[in-house]
Amino acid sequence: MAQSGSARDRDSTSLDPGGSHVRRGSFRISYEWKEKLTYWEGDKGFVFECGWGVDPGTVVVPNDEYWDKVVPPWLVGRRAEVVDRLTKHSGHIVKEEGASIFPAAEWRLRVLDKGPTTS
Repeated sequence: MAQSGSARDRDSTSLDPGGSHVRRGSFRISYEWKEKLTYWEGDKGFVFECGWGVDPGTVVVPNDEYWDKVVPPWLVGRRAEVVDRLTKHSGHIVKEEGASIFPAAEWRLRVLDKGPTTS
């Protein structure tokens, strides 16, 4: 597991001009809609629900008991790393919830469409 502050995280941080995307080294955070924050690594993303209408916003993450049951395989065993990144870079307060708010759901998964490939 990568540690917070690792070399791959120390790359420059940037926020896109529209304010809907944070890029930091090997990961990025995007805001699809008011209630959805997506954590990305490469072309794979996972959606976390957010609470808005409060300042700062709140991002809801699965607690220790449920994390590995509801995240995709590429995030299994990496809860501390991802929560640390969300805490430091999302601009939101991180709130933990259990199974009632985190059923495993395909709608939470994102994959970047890189368009047609040429052979």
